[in-house]
This record gives sequence, C-alpha cells and structure tokens, in this order.
Amino acid sequence: MDSKITIPYKWSFNKDQRTQTVTLKKGDLIVGFIRSSNSGEKFEITSSQGGISLLRSSAYNTGGNVVDSVSAVIYLTTTDMNTTLTFHALQHPTNLDFAITAIFRNAKLVAFDSLGHLKGSPEQTLPTNKSNGMGILLLNRYTPNQKTESYTVTLDAGGSFGPTMLTLDNIQKQDAMPPTISYNGGDYSSIVAILLDPAIIGPNKPTNLSPSGSSSSPAMVGSNPTFAWSYSSPDAGSTQKAYQLEFRKKINDGTIYATGKIISGSSTFTIPEGYLQPDTEYYYVVRVWDQYDNLSLESDRQYLKIYKAPTATPISPVGSRDKPRGASLAPTLKWDYYDPQGFNQYSFEIRITKKSDDSLVKTPGLVITSKNQYDVPLGDLEAGEVYYWSVRVQSEKHIKPLTATPAQYFITNTPPSAPTLTLPVATYRTSANPIFEAIAGSDPENDKQSFVIKIASDEQFTQDIRYYNSEFNYKNWSYYDGHEWKVFED
Repeated sequence: MDSKITIPYKWSFNKDQRTQTVTLKKGDLIVGFIRSSNSGEKFEITSSQGGISLLRSSAYNTGGNVVDSVSAVIYLTTTDMNTTLTFHALQHPTNLDFAITAIFRNAKLVAFDSLGHLKGSPEQTLPTNKSNGMGILLLNRYTPNQKTESYTVTLDAGGSFGPTMLTLDNIQKQDAMPPTISYNGGDYSSIVAILLDPAIIGPNKPTNLSPSGSSSSPAMVGSNPTFAWSYSSPDAGSTQKAYQLEFRKKINDGTIYATGKIISGSSTFTIPEGYLQPDTEYYYVVRVWDQYDNLSLESDRQYLKIYKAPTATPISPVGSRDKPRGASLAPTLKWDYYDPQGFNQYSFEIRITKKSDDSLVKTPGLVITSKNQYDVPLGDLEAGEVYYWSVRVQSEKHIKPLTATPAQYFITNTPPSAPTLTLPVATYRTSANPIFEAIAGSDPENDKQSFVIKIASDEQFTQDIRYYNSEFNYKNWSYYDGHEWKVFED
C-alpha cells in the first residue's frame, strides 16, 4: 500500500472465530461493522488487556417492512500490547455471522460520515499537505457500481445480503458516493464512509553508530572523537530535523556531557576536549527528531574507552624550591616524552612562573610540535631570579594528562660586570699589532668568562669591523693570574 497504511488483521465472522489473539501497536485503528436482520443491533469489541477506546460509532435501523440494523465502530489502541479481542452482537449474538472487522496500522482518522439509510456519503478530503491517504466504505448489501470500480473488496460476510468493506489506497480525497452502491439505493441502503491519513510514526532509533563497541570490548578512542550515525524512518520522505547525544560514565551511568537538542540535519558530532578523561570507560546514545518534531527512541548504547595519557619527565633544568638549578637567561627546557600506546607527541603547553611574585612569563600557549624541548627567548627572563616551570604534553590522539608535571625550579645567571679597559690607552698611538688588555669584571656565580673584542675604524662601529671572540677561538688570548700571563686553555 503506497500510503504506508497497513491491514495486519482482518476477519469475516461468518467464517472466523469470535475471539482473536493479536499483537497491537499504539495508534492502531480497529474498524468494525455489523448488519443485522433485527432492529437495534449494536456492535462492540472488547480487549482482555484493555488498552482500546471507542473513537467513533454509528448505529441505526434502515427502512422497509422488516428493517435491517447496522452498527459501525472505530476503536483506538492506546498502548502496545498482546491481547485477545472478543466481538459482540449485543442484541442478537447470532448476528455476528454478518459482522466484519479490520485493523488499520500507521493510520489516523480524518473523517467518519454515516448519514443514515437512503443516503449516500459526502466528499472527504485530507489536509492540504497530505496526499496518500486511504478511503474505506462500509456497505450494507453491496451493489457494485462504476463509482466503486477502483476500490478493493477487503471484507464481506454473507455476500450481497451481508456487510462489505471496500478500501482505496493512496488518495487525497474520497469522492461522494450515491446511495445506489448499497442495495441499489433502496430501503436497506446504508453507507459509512471513512477517510484515513497515514500517521506520522516518527524516526527509527539511530543505527550504524560510530565508533561502536560493547561493554566487554569498548572502542578505543581519543579525547575528542567524531561520532556518526544513520537516520531512517518508516515515514516516506522523512528527514532529520535535530539530534541529541548523551555521554555517560560506565561505572555509575552518570551523564558527563549532553548536547541538548541541536537543530541540524547532520549525522556527525565532535565532542569538545576536556570531557572524556584518559583511561576511562564511557558509553553514548543518540536520539533524533524528524521534520514533524517526532522524537525517536534512544539508540543502542555504544561503549568507549579513552586511551591512556602520555607522560612528560622534566630533564633540565630540574631543581627544588630550596635548591634551584642554575640556568642561563635563555635556557632550553627539556623533558622526556612517553606514551603507553606508542603514540607520538602532538603538542605541549609550557608554563614558566617567577617565584618572587608568582607572575607568569609570556609563553606561546599550545605549541604543536613533536619536539620535547622549549627554547626560552632571550629577554623573557631576568637575571638572578628564581623561576619554576612545568609542561603538559598531548599525544596525536589528543590525549593529555589531567595535570602538568610537578614544578621544577631554576635560577638565572647574573652576568659578570663589564671589563675595565687598560690598554691601549685612549688616543695613544700604538703598534700595528697592539696588545689589548682589560681587568675582568666580577661574576657573582664565579663562572668562567669568555671575552669579545670589537674593533672598527669609526666610532659608530660600522667600518672595517673586526671581532675577536675567546669563546670560539682563543689563539693569542691570555690572562694574568696575579703572578704571570698564561694562555687560555680548554
């Protein structure tokens, strides 16, 4: 049936049992009709589990010297259930031989017209945005007619003397019918016209979730994976309007993150970093809404386990609060990187703090690199100050430890004082290979010193520049030890 309305059960009680065990779905419509050769007949249907309510009914006597009586009923199923239906002719039980009943699924009642004997039925129309409904005609003593050629005889009991149910699927309107389709329009004529609209069932629960895993074998993922699912619906033309994901911790079912209802047709979502913690098990579920705002059931649970976090072990400089390690004004901070799963380092965040006032030294924030060191730029640190540093690394799976490494303390070196030049004497003439002599400045840490002599032919030091650096080439350099001059050695 193109309209998606189905008929899972149908009975003619001239041959079928008067009790029927069925599986009903919430929203099922139970349509029954009886014709009696006695007046005042009433048709009734009962359920052993309850769960059905009378939606519409019509009962009356026809004309003629010996009247027929007809009774039409529609019951609405209010819950999913397995139940036994029992069918009753309240006035004359034997009249059930002329009773018929069908169950319509995925249907909603739009129109029910029963105008009495000797009368036809009016035109019935679906709402303007619908076009694939189903028409039903309940007829006493059916007389085939050109108007009903396109209909299907779904049920009849007793042939031309009994009740008949005609159905026509995939229609937008059901035409008005003349009295002549029932007993040629004579005294016994009786027509009940019903129009059904396909019920919007709503989307199926999402499937094909990714990543997917079971409670015993969870999917291994990073800290901000992308989740995906498939949308489907029994409703023709249905589309996803919105979605919702909820993440819960496996150990206690506690919700750690929920998206809320997100208006989007997308079937993917990436969870922000910071919610899924390393070496922890979770599960997630997805629900979706269709374009009519019908909500699906919750998807099956999919289980995750987050990779273990990498670790960083500071190498240099390392020191305690009481015994800081010495370092230059532009030290290289180094650490060892280790990941239990073998993933490479993706990035690091480093923090340098001045001990005296706990002020932060400017750092670049997140540094995306596999290098496990950071070169502090010259000028960021002050001489003779104690600092402490820590680092937090992140693997290529975007997993990072909950905290940074313990603080490591270092003290920056104080530069030596400037040398005092003694030779050559300013403005004095000298030979072509002069000796340059100076008194070395003091160094607070008593570190070894190297020296640089810069010579130029102009005071601005732009012409004929010469450099002599004892750090890289100490040939011809010497120092006075208080007794004699000695050459520099390694």
